[in-house]
Amino acid sequence: PFLLPAVNLLLGKPDKTYEISACSIVAMRNTLEVALVLDNSGSMNTVAPGTGKARIELLKAAATQLVDMLGGEADGLKQLDKAVQIALVPFSQLVNVGPSHRPDKWIDSGGASPVHHDIFDWTSIQNGVLGPQKTVVFRNGAWYQEGTDWGNQNGTAMTRFDLFDRIQVPWNGCVEGRPYPYNVNDDPPVANKPKTLFVPMFAVTTGTTPHPALYPGGKFKYVNRYIPTLVKEEPLPRWDMRFYFDRYFLFGHGGSPNYGCQAAAVTPLSDITRASGKASILKGISSMKANFGTNVTEGMAWGWRVLSSGEPFTEGRPDEEHGNDKVVIVLTDGANLYGPETPSAYGMVEAPHPPGGIPRLFAGTTLDPNDLSDANTTAAMNQHFAQLCQNAKAPRTSDDKRPNLTVMTVALDLDSRVAVEKDQIKLLEDCASNSRIDPKRKLFWNATGATLGATFKDIADELSNLRVVQ
Repeated sequence: PFLLPAVNLLLGKPDKTYEISACSIVAMRNTLEVALVLDNSGSMNTVAPGTGKARIELLKAAATQLVDMLGGEADGLKQLDKAVQIALVPFSQLVNVGPSHRPDKWIDSGGASPVHHDIFDWTSIQNGVLGPQKTVVFRNGAWYQEGTDWGNQNGTAMTRFDLFDRIQVPWNGCVEGRPYPYNVNDDPPVANKPKTLFVPMFAVTTGTTPHPALYPGGKFKYVNRYIPTLVKEEPLPRWDMRFYFDRYFLFGHGGSPNYGCQAAAVTPLSDITRASGKASILKGISSMKANFGTNVTEGMAWGWRVLSSGEPFTEGRPDEEHGNDKVVIVLTDGANLYGPETPSAYGMVEAPHPPGGIPRLFAGTTLDPNDLSDANTTAAMNQHFAQLCQNAKAPRTSDDKRPNLTVMTVALDLDSRVAVEKDQIKLLEDCASNSRIDPKRKLFWNATGATLGATFKDIADELSNLRVVQ
């Protein structure tokens, strides 16, 4: 107001006016949703070289450190609603979604999914086997109990939950993988598409004549035996349903229809800016325990699902919301492994299949479905993982170039000199996203037990930088 009139007089333009504006730029922060997809397979009980501690214990400490670091930063961002949310997906050969979800519509409680019955031969209790008024019939794509001797169950669907109830064992909460391609995508489960529903895992009893392709020479051991009358001399398939009715059971001897479902349950997205949310995640981490085999594909698929806003878990922000990043962190200490003698997310490869059908493990792959060797089944699981990664990193919508997920991967104590572990390292590295902070950097870490804490600190730094909009 003092300088400009004098300048105008010197320039001979006393009436000239100026419009002056000022702009300040404030660095804003994105909200963040993270899924910790952590290997809880049996090998995680191995003592990490040079540490004197089991890998699972080192992982618990590193994951706790990550939550503390992100939670400490979020404490200063109270102006943002749910600034940082974290979910936990422990995985082994199965994922446990939690038994409280049994009534949910996305669980196949009516036997509609085409894979609901692939390990059960319901025809074995037809034709009066259990009595003339106690049989099952197939109609409209499902099996139904029919006959007055079923009592109040007459006319209802025959399902895995029905078997749990009949045996009087609660379902622990594990689910199987959906049939291809729904095992490698995030399509929401809906009733009018039965393939999209999630089937509860039910482990059949063992002790039958061995499958020749899996047990050459007839060698077989009891893995999950809980029907005492089923002995090796009784050459009936393990999915023969006569044995599940009017029998005594041997629970407490290691056998159970929940066999293989000992993993901690999924912890949905929790707001770690609140004490209750942070406590929920830390409780889930502390409850992790290592057992059984490795299915990284199924773990990562559930990591994607817990971040989505749609079912089965709905805590995530809408995909189209800007200013929100969805990140899945996948850690494993081993290669994908299909264990034919234990329950799997892919069912049982030797179970009956429709005419011309193949085991669902091989659906969507280029591999020979008749080759049940470890090398071939692992290769099939690896192909599923590669497809899942491609889908997870695809643009959210046709007009939104942001990826569905940013993927960070960690290989723990994997040895590149071992062929199968070298393949797993390559899978993880290929799956990892490029850093948005340093586009030349892959978000992949090849960690050891001794360096795991430093790796998770590096991940926390990457996540913190990701939240700053440049």
